[in-house]
Amino acid sequence: MSHSIEWIANDAIVRLSGDITLSEIYDIAVIINSDDRFLHMKYRIYEFNHVNTFIPNENEMANLVEIGERSTSWNKELRIGIVSQDIKIFELVKEYAKRMKLSDWEIKMFPKIQEAMDWCKS
Repeated sequence: MSHSIEWIANDAIVRLSGDITLSEIYDIAVIINSDDRFLHMKYRIYEFNHVNTFIPNENEMANLVEIGERSTSWNKELRIGIVSQDIKIFELVKEYAKRMKLSDWEIKMFPKIQEAMDWCKS
């Protein structure tokens, strides 16, 4: 997997490519959530448009939800935009959003990055 994190003030755009796992998404979340900017972050966008293979795993999903739930105590309101047209990624995002429903985080899927940016900034 290859990824880049572009910081726009306190917000982040994560661009992913290649073959990825949820464990790698978890590692990226740890990096971002450990950064001082996370406390003031309003949005984060994950762009999956250049991902070849995405292999979800139930244990990794549980870990990702756990870090999300813990992180809500430091940043209560966050918009997470997911950019992809892959149905597997859509299903995964739907499951993540369902498990995070008790938080104030908003999670939404978009086919294009500009749509995600517009929503995150609105």
